[in-house]
Amino acid sequence: PLQAEAARLRRLTRIGARTVAPFDLVPRVQDLVAARLAAGVCVALRGPDQATVWGEESEVLAIVDNLLSNAERHGQRGQIVIEIGGGDEVTRVSVSSCGQLPADPEVVFTRGLTTHPEGRGLGLARARMLAGVNGAELRVEPSQPGRATFVLTLKSGSRVGVA
Repeated sequence: PLQAEAARLRRLTRIGARTVAPFDLVPRVQDLVAARLAAGVCVALRGPDQATVWGEESEVLAIVDNLLSNAERHGQRGQIVIEIGGGDEVTRVSVSSCGQLPADPEVVFTRGLTTHPEGRGLGLARARMLAGVNGAELRVEPSQPGRATFVLTLKSGSRVGVA
């Protein structure tokens, strides 16, 4: 884990090292889901067989992975649901789990804020920052009572020209 974090930090500090391109998000998210299912986490993936999005693949996957990790760690017992959908212009990835949000849900993106003893309060702040540098948006969306839903909205790959 420490070596992986050091490698991640080296990647983030390299100027010009990012590769922003269209990629199919679905098989990558299927891999994240499969790993969690193998670990006994109750998670379901809903959506199309393919969803081409625009972004730096490892950064986009880090966002989705963070949302899944938070749903596991902070959510109460129950199924985590990931839904991928959208159209020609944008693709939405929502991660929903049982749990309560604060009265002001935006506070969860505050750097340094944590409710978990082992937490550092960096995950969601970093995820939102990564969304921004990828031309995406990460927000909390109102959902059913007792559920927390985070939505990542990405540019669909079919609508973005290659520079």
